[in-house]
Amino acid sequence: MTTDRDEVIKTMKSMDGYKSGYEKFPSELSLKAQKSCHEYNKTAPDETEKYHKIVGKFYFKLGGIFLLTLCIAAFTACQNSDENKKASKDIFAMDTYMTVTAYGKNAENAVDKAVDEINRLETVLSAQKKESDIYKLNETGSGTLSTDTKNIVSKALEINKTTNGAFDISIYPLMVKWGFTTQKYNVPSKNEISKLLKDVDSSKIIFDEKSGNIKLKENMKIDLGGIAKGYTSSRVMQIFKEHGVTSGLVSLGGNVQALGTKTDGTAWQIAIENPDKSSDYIGVVSVKDKAVITSGGYERYFEKNGKTYHHILDPETGYPAESGVKSVTIVSDDGTLADALSTSLFVMGKEKALDYWREHKNEFEQPATVSAKHILVDNEELCSDVKNKVENGELSFEEAAKQYSTCPSKEQGGSLGVFGRGMMVPEFEEAAFALDLEKVSEPVKTQFGYHLIKLENLQAGGESEYEEVRNEIERSLMYQKQSEAYNKELNNLKSKYNDTVKYHA
Repeated sequence: MTTDRDEVIKTMKSMDGYKSGYEKFPSELSLKAQKSCHEYNKTAPDETEKYHKIVGKFYFKLGGIFLLTLCIAAFTACQNSDENKKASKDIFAMDTYMTVTAYGKNAENAVDKAVDEINRLETVLSAQKKESDIYKLNETGSGTLSTDTKNIVSKALEINKTTNGAFDISIYPLMVKWGFTTQKYNVPSKNEISKLLKDVDSSKIIFDEKSGNIKLKENMKIDLGGIAKGYTSSRVMQIFKEHGVTSGLVSLGGNVQALGTKTDGTAWQIAIENPDKSSDYIGVVSVKDKAVITSGGYERYFEKNGKTYHHILDPETGYPAESGVKSVTIVSDDGTLADALSTSLFVMGKEKALDYWREHKNEFEQPATVSAKHILVDNEELCSDVKNKVENGELSFEEAAKQYSTCPSKEQGGSLGVFGRGMMVPEFEEAAFALDLEKVSEPVKTQFGYHLIKLENLQAGGESEYEEVRNEIERSLMYQKQSEAYNKELNNLKSKYNDTVKYHA
């Protein structure tokens, strides 16, 4: 007899890669698929790696973030030195699939230690595991927290204050009542919500940061789900550094955090999907040593009686937040802060997000950018010869690019568009940002050859106005649509699930 698990695994095995340039993990039935494949891996160890790869290829999708392999001016490198050896593992933890990747001599050991740490933190921080700090605290109402739990609780209470209660770890009983912790979804009555709301107020938690002693209000229970993954990704970064890793990336169900740059010296490119076009994206975040974390109503939700209910509850009302915001992404050095703040601003909505931005205006800066064209050739002699022809008026820069450049950008007269620091290899970047407008550089040597660069525009960095950053605050990583390819593959599976409540994860 064929089981549901078998059907899910069979479906996932039959899937081909998507033509869009990135891979997605589906929202519909994803939780069932995740758990089914996870259980399969536990019962069939010889096939574990194989099926981890099947599921793991979707890791950058979760949460609306995906890694973009952005080839600007064909700036890609293939380096095989020990310093660039890659190690990567896919795991299932904290109810989602995760991928840990590192580069370098000690990459394999660093990845192993990072995976161990993820599993350890899941045990310590889970509200469902009986051996965890949080489970014990919720059962007894008081206790002394371990170092990790103490650090997270301290940060959570701090953010609760700065967001005026928009982020509240004591929302947990309401999450249980709605069924978001068990996937047994339910719409509570107004009376049930009103009763539970009386015990939702993190400001009433008695907590000694120094000793870790904590006491909850009677009937209060907490959950660190809105901040734990961000803390975990930051811990992975620390482990990487301890092992001498200078280039690495971790994806924890859509929470992406990067260490350093890619091995070719350029920044990691995290693309932001267009909510109205699943095959398109609305922008690209160029990051080094940053966390990129999103919260949105699309991440987990269910439908009942024609209405959709998402998992981000408003601590003030007890209902899914109706703030007018579809999703929020935070880019920060601090993964813990970014995780909590993405949820907070989602709950706060546009106007309160604006107020928050005004209060923390100094934290939002617009990076310097340039617009440039280039010509790429194989040798310095030819590069100098082309420069002379441009300066003597024999050819325009654009004509020279079309005639001599080996870069695909030659079809656009060598145009690279607008880019910021970290998006190009260091030698190219340094030369581009040092140029005067409309001037042509001397030959610039990089690992790709010799370049002539012409600067067309320079936008100085500085403090941004709200209109310039609003999308990043209120809607920058939004609703994730299920791919047509996966819908087609799973349509015949859906008919097998006759629950009156449809669930999505």
